[in-house]
Amino acid sequence: MPWGNVDTDVFAAWGQWAGGIGSLAAVLAALWIAIADTRRRDHEQRDQQAANARTVTTRCEWTTQDSGLYERNLVLHVTNHGPRPVLDVHLENAEARVDGKVHRVGSPRKPVRLTDVIGPGADHVGTSLLFNDLPDQADDYVLTITFMDADGLYWRRVGKQQPTRVLKH
Repeated sequence: MPWGNVDTDVFAAWGQWAGGIGSLAAVLAALWIAIADTRRRDHEQRDQQAANARTVTTRCEWTTQDSGLYERNLVLHVTNHGPRPVLDVHLENAEARVDGKVHRVGSPRKPVRLTDVIGPGADHVGTSLLFNDLPDQADDYVLTITFMDADGLYWRRVGKQQPTRVLKH
């Protein structure tokens, strides 16, 4: 041998070291595969859970009343486009954006209950909110709602953003 005589015990020790390193690499690879698979399954489960929540949308429209005072009321619509009902629907916040400035509509100290149930394919027309100080045309309206899906999970949706899972409100 080019590096001289090697005792069989030393040669066996080097083989054991190589086998140990190979075993460690195999364990690390298996662990990495298991973690990646668990993360993928968790992501798929969260996506499945959010599927119904994504079908709940909000919009608003203005009505005007001339009862001596010029009042503009924001009428809220919450629509369930999904195949399952949504429950316990609350309005947390309503904002209008005009030229980059945010105007809060009303000032709820706590979420306002809109309805107990919105059935599949149904539209809930919510309570009007008084809004006096806004110019005639806002650029965008952002409604924040929370609701419970048919599986008992609570969700918050802010405007057109994706719904996020929340603890019970």
